[in-house]
Amino acid sequence: MDFKIEDIISKVMNDKKFLESVFESGGNQFPKDIRTAIKYKLAIVLNYYLITNDTQTDYSFDTILKKFQRILENTDEVELRRIIESGYLTHSFNGSSKEYIQKYGFDYIHKLSEEEAEVLKAKSARLKYLSDRYGENYYIEEGKYLRWKRNIDKPIGEEFYYCTPGIDSIQYALEQSPERLYNGILKNNREPMIVGETKRNYLIRYLKKKIAPEYYSIMEQMIDDYCTFPPYIALLNYEKMKNVQTSVTVFDPNRSHSLNEIIEKLEPKQIADYFTIGIQKPSTEFLRKRGSYYLSDMVTLAEFIPEAEYPMIKMPDMYEIIQMYARKKGLQVGQFFDCKTGDFIRNPNLAEIKRLMQQMEDEQGSKWKIDERLQTDLKTLQKMADNYDFGDSTDAPEL
Repeated sequence: MDFKIEDIISKVMNDKKFLESVFESGGNQFPKDIRTAIKYKLAIVLNYYLITNDTQTDYSFDTILKKFQRILENTDEVELRRIIESGYLTHSFNGSSKEYIQKYGFDYIHKLSEEEAEVLKAKSARLKYLSDRYGENYYIEEGKYLRWKRNIDKPIGEEFYYCTPGIDSIQYALEQSPERLYNGILKNNREPMIVGETKRNYLIRYLKKKIAPEYYSIMEQMIDDYCTFPPYIALLNYEKMKNVQTSVTVFDPNRSHSLNEIIEKLEPKQIADYFTIGIQKPSTEFLRKRGSYYLSDMVTLAEFIPEAEYPMIKMPDMYEIIQMYARKKGLQVGQFFDCKTGDFIRNPNLAEIKRLMQQMEDEQGSKWKIDERLQTDLKTLQKMADNYDFGDSTDAPEL
């Protein structure tokens, strides 16, 4: 049977049992912050499969970690360079554009039909309308500043960002999709989540606290435009990309180099540092010499990307993962928890229980088939409503 690497990785990344094995595994090698630890761990998973082309998908995370560590221990620094040059780079993107990319390539903006262009223009206008009022993507602000500081003209084409496989690939997919929203209006968000609520409901509930009522309709449309799709990681074949003119952070045609030239200038130790980014950060020497975004913030123009079919890995997003983590810790449907840590905050009041039930019933009604998890959650909430007596809502739940 012909196995595709993107299908193998997608299956692992979206497997509930595997993700649960990620939460508490790995010992003390990873940051204590659960969201950061998850990103580091999934970076290892991504690199393991890209290096080995392993087709087995029933490993626990600890098994993959041990296998990956053995590979690094038995591979010299020069061989790591060869692995990169015979492998892939990554581009993380919002699933709302997947259809366009598959149809036209990454430079789809100027290839759309008139009807497609109008739809995309309307979506972009809604997000820009809210961003202008409630928070612009700070990467856009950074780009404007760097162009001004370095006297770089704004590029005529669409900038295209890519990086070496690792934690940045995962970070961009899990927590910055779409980037203009998560690095703008939602920057530094700490709004508590509710176990069992949908991502759409969570975003609406949070954004209504920031956005004026007259913009609620635009806000809900914007969420439907961009936040109801899974994120993806596209795999870019190094051999096809090696001659692409590349800059760092902002595209500058006068200071760009081919990708091949950039990689060739790296010393073996620097290659090793960045290759193991799933476990450790680059060395101080590397950061001093190359900068913290050298291989994690590479940029070219979409029109320079070679035409080809690029493998795409379907990813869960961090919202889904943290919801899963809260349940794994023993929290019950309806309870509020910290969106960064998964820790219990408080029990819901009766009105909140009923609102969540209505949201779940609406969601169930929109599905083609019965969702067993939703059905179970609804029964639990109904029982809670029928026997409502939480006492102090900040009491810790019985785990």
